[in-house]
Order: sequence, then structure tokens, then C-alpha cells
Amino acid sequence: MKFALDTPVDRELHGLTRFSGWCLTDSGLPVDQLFLRVNGTAVLQLERLPRRDLVGAFPEFPQAAQGGFAGDLPLPGWSGKGDRLDVEIVARLDRVEHSLLRRSFKVHSNEKTLPTRLRSYDLADFLERTPGSDIWGSGPHALVAGTTPSWPATVLDTPHFHEPGAIPTLRVLEDGPTNSYSQNAFELMDQTPAPQVFLDLGCGIRRLQDMRSNGIYLDAVHFRGVDVVSTCSRLPLRDNSVDAVISLSVFEHLPDPFAMAAEIRRVLKPGGTVWIETAFMQPLHADPSHYFNMTLEGLLQTFAAFDIEEKGVLPHHFPSWSLRMQLDHVLPYMQDSEWRRTLEVWRAKLQSDGAALDNALGPIGRNTLAAGVFIRGRKPATL
Repeated sequence: MKFALDTPVDRELHGLTRFSGWCLTDSGLPVDQLFLRVNGTAVLQLERLPRRDLVGAFPEFPQAAQGGFAGDLPLPGWSGKGDRLDVEIVARLDRVEHSLLRRSFKVHSNEKTLPTRLRSYDLADFLERTPGSDIWGSGPHALVAGTTPSWPATVLDTPHFHEPGAIPTLRVLEDGPTNSYSQNAFELMDQTPAPQVFLDLGCGIRRLQDMRSNGIYLDAVHFRGVDVVSTCSRLPLRDNSVDAVISLSVFEHLPDPFAMAAEIRRVLKPGGTVWIETAFMQPLHADPSHYFNMTLEGLLQTFAAFDIEEKGVLPHHFPSWSLRMQLDHVLPYMQDSEWRRTLEVWRAKLQSDGAALDNALGPIGRNTLAAGVFIRGRKPATL
């Protein structure tokens, strides 16, 4: 395999240490899975991320740009300055594990400085199950070498819910934001004042100034500001527990959107509101996986158990944005110089005069080429 570790650049660990680099098979393909073992225990999934610099480094491998990886390793609370931990980077390909690097690291500092925010609620009142202890346990031999943590558990004092054998993904050192709230989402959040509570499903990294004290921020990846991390098909919240659910640019990344719509209905209080925006005419954007783009009819079918109050295409999903997204995703990989220049001209035109295109297309054209679709629905007050 071809492999390089970019960070850490030395053999020291801090309270949070980013492990990043790239890995490709000998045929230039990204591997199925990368993870860290610490003292023999698998504790951190390394998420695949784009590495556009690999396009030039390996022009013979068209998929090399998908070979990047990154993840943030939190140190166990029982480790202290001067302690040594054995870290191994493991690649899994076709169910076969390959040890890429094994190195002893010295703990330099165990300080973890993360932003905090006030909550208007007690998170324990909403969780179906109470997480156990920290995944590291209470001592250097708490976890058995060669195993994975038991779930639910806490990581950096944040509850994690995963299936047995799963390895968590942490990217808490990233600033983001990964996406932004639409004006409509802001309006719904502000119509759900404390003590009412809303769920931001698949929140990613939100700007701190956009987060609300009455929001539960849930994601499959442990980002900064996330309240709950879950990769389970069942949401880890109690029945009829939240007043509203917001989910933006998430449903295309779900392997079973119908099951998640049923989960939203389960955790919503009767009469509670759901706001969904999801991809329609968007390019492949694995984060880490991309399953389903939806027409408006498909989104309505997915939420057929709700009373739909609004539906359609919002201005930030008009075709000029859809076409720009398509070009933004392919331009970095375009090797043909003539086509690259042509696409750059098209993109510049869309950026400078996209609103005129959206207007010229009319309602039929805007719906046909929309980047995304939305619904606003309500769980029936009586079941």
C-alpha cells in the first residue's frame, strides 16, 4: 500500500491530537476503512476526506483524490505527561487488516480545551439509555487489547451510541462550519423557544453564534458542539420527547431515509414540527457516504405519515446553485486544459449572473433542475 502520515509531525500526543494523511492501495484506490489502535484497542475511526493534491501526485490513478484521511484522538483521562502509548494505524481492505504504522508516542499534555455552551434542558431527560463510563475506562488496562469499546459510552463527556464493534469518528478540532442554516430553519428554531426543545438531526459543525440553548445537536461524527453522537438506525431519544426536528442536507446520506422519517415521528411530540431540506440535483458528495437524492415527490412519500404544510424549492436551491455545485465538484479533477477553461467560464457566468438564469428558467425549469427540495410537516396531534 501507499501511505503517508502528515500529522502528528512528531512523536508527542496532546489532549487532542489530529492524525491525518493519505492511503491508497497499490492500484490507486482508497481503502475500505482506516482506524487507530491505542495499546491494542481500536478507539478511533479515521474518516476518508478529499485530498485534491493527490490528483497531481498520482495522475495515473483517477480515484487518488479520495485517499485522504483524518481523525482526532482524545487521550484517556488516566494518562499523564511522560506516559507512553502504543499507536497503530490499521487499514482494512476486503476484510483483511494491514498494519500501516506502529509507533510509541509520548504524552506531552492531556489538556483538552473545547468550547462549551449553556443548555436550557437536562440532556439525560431526553436520552433513552444512560451511557456508561468513558470508553477508556478508569485505568490503562481497563480495555482489553484487540477489542472495541462497548456502547453506549461517553467520549469527551459526550454520549456516544453505536452498534457493537463500531469505532467512533472524531473531528472536534475542525472549525467549519460544514453547512449553514437556511432562513426558514432559523425561523423554526426561534419559534421553538425554551423550555421547548428541538433536535438538529445531522447538525455537522454549526457556528457557535447560530446554536440555541434549547437545541439538541446530533450527528454521526463527533464534531465540535455536538451534544449526542449516534450511528445507530434508532435515534437514542425517548418517544414523544422533542417539539421540533430540523434536518438540513442529511437525508441523502442516510442508507434508509424511510426508517429515519419513522424515527423522527417517534421522537416528536404529537403536533410537533419537522423541517427537512435534502438534495435533488446535486453531485456525489460522500460524507462519508451518499445514498439517495430525492425528487419532491420522493421526499413527500418518505414523510407520508406527516401532515405536510409547505413543500417545494427554496431560492438557495435554485438551478444556478445546482449547476455551480456540479462544476465545483468536478473542476479540481479536470485534467483536460481546454475543457477546464470552458467549465471555468461557465462557472464564472453562473456566479455573476445566476439569478438571471433562475428567472429565465421559470417555475418548471427551477423545479426540474433544483439543487434540493424541502418540506415542512407536522406529526398528527392525535394518533
